[in-house]
Amino acid sequence: MLFVGSIKAGSVNCLSGLRGGRRVEALIKPIRSCQYRRSSMTMMSMNKRGHELLKEPSANKGTAFTEGERASKGLDGLLPPRVVSQDTQVQRHIEYIRHFDNMLDKYVYLMGILGRNEKLFFQIVMSNLMELMPVIYTPTVGEACQKFGKVFGGARGMWLSIKQHKGKIRETLQNW
Repeated sequence: MLFVGSIKAGSVNCLSGLRGGRRVEALIKPIRSCQYRRSSMTMMSMNKRGHELLKEPSANKGTAFTEGERASKGLDGLLPPRVVSQDTQVQRHIEYIRHFDNMLDKYVYLMGILGRNEKLFFQIVMSNLMELMPVIYTPTVGEACQKFGKVFGGARGMWLSIKQHKGKIRETLQNW
């Protein structure tokens, strides 16, 4: 699965390049309903403060919260005192990711970032797309699916089983 957060509704972008001698192409077409859901989630998280705000991946900026934001949002004492820009965080995480020997470890690490700080995840991916495309897409996602029990790190969507949800798909989808 490929997540891209910085593309505006209705636009279509095609990204291509070479990786290991193979041509890599990705057609990215955002879905309006997902973007509507993201914007409504972000609006709900604007009212959150303190620890609740830090638990909201769509609103959490981690150490990139400015001193003023920390004071106004009740984050004083909940974050290290030093403000670290998003760009610096991206560089640190990319360096760390490059130390992993296998793609699945990189995938698990990136999904951890996605679960804590979506803006940082998207910035990491978009600034290193050709390098990270095989990590967040084929072939690593296939391996992650095969090893799902070892990789699962919490709910980030819905899982529908033909056996378990047969005849009640609509009802199950309403749980979202």
